[in-house]
Amino acid sequence: FFFLVIRRPPRSTQGVSSAASDVYKRQGINAEYMGIHNMSRFLKNFPRASLATLPTPLMELKTLSKILCGPRIFIKRDDLTGLALGGNKVRKLEYLCGDAIHKGYDTIVTGGITQSNFCRQAAGAAAKLGLNCHLLLYGPEPELYTGHLLLKKVFGAHIHWNKDKSKWKKEINDLQEDLKLKGLKPYFVPLGGSNHIGALGYINAVTEVLDQLKAIDVNINAMLLGSSSAGTQAGLIVGADLENYKGRIIGIQTDESETKEKFCSNTMKIIDDTSKICGISIQKNTPIEYDGRSVSYTHLRAHETSLHLVCRLLLEKKKI
Repeated sequence: FFFLVIRRPPRSTQGVSSAASDVYKRQGINAEYMGIHNMSRFLKNFPRASLATLPTPLMELKTLSKILCGPRIFIKRDDLTGLALGGNKVRKLEYLCGDAIHKGYDTIVTGGITQSNFCRQAAGAAAKLGLNCHLLLYGPEPELYTGHLLLKKVFGAHIHWNKDKSKWKKEINDLQEDLKLKGLKPYFVPLGGSNHIGALGYINAVTEVLDQLKAIDVNINAMLLGSSSAGTQAGLIVGADLENYKGRIIGIQTDESETKEKFCSNTMKIIDDTSKICGISIQKNTPIEYDGRSVSYTHLRAHETSLHLVCRLLLEKKKI
């Protein structure tokens, strides 16, 4: 996600809340965070599997800022989390897999599109932790496995196919029941890892990036990220509240089928659920900023590079 930068007063770290209950560490679970900030002590109360290489780099995009004649822009390189070729969802999987192991589950069950980045990372996480992984993917099975689908197979995931997307929820429930009959203990992970457990990973991310910015004496006024299943943005909002960060958190639509109303409703539910397990209260009128103009590489025009695409889209959204 991107960070637009201006000078702001130094942030306060007063009044950080503690979680409501303690959990026990189990083998393979690492609740220690690399940093020394108060939030690391807060998140130690939740079981966490050590999967990601953190902190990920924070890089300033000086050339892009120059082209736009605009604000300083930083990018948080969560593509460099390490596991299974990297990606931001590993932050969620640390807490989801930690929760699964702590509760005695032995099988991760989730799903998504055929080339899902999240499912690739879930398969990689399960392989690293010695868990089974079953994926229910949309669409008919292709004749040739390529890209992320091939990697899921390489990581040992058991792949099932859902030909009718409207029946996916029923089929994922049926799959879990079948696995139980076979003596396995399935742990369901929602699409994109987006629930109150997965959101903990992005509470952690807020602390991480603010500590990095503090080290270079920079304060930001907005965070921008691609948003679809709502978990990342919800985690950032809760983390911002805990850290007393007052800047904007703006989600950019990546799923053309998602309405703003549905997205905001999903985000608020995850915020509420996350707040409850953290033992804190977040106001019901917490603003959820969501730019509903879907952005994907299908927007790339003839003879236009990825850099040109980014610049053009940012200029089109300059009202932000």
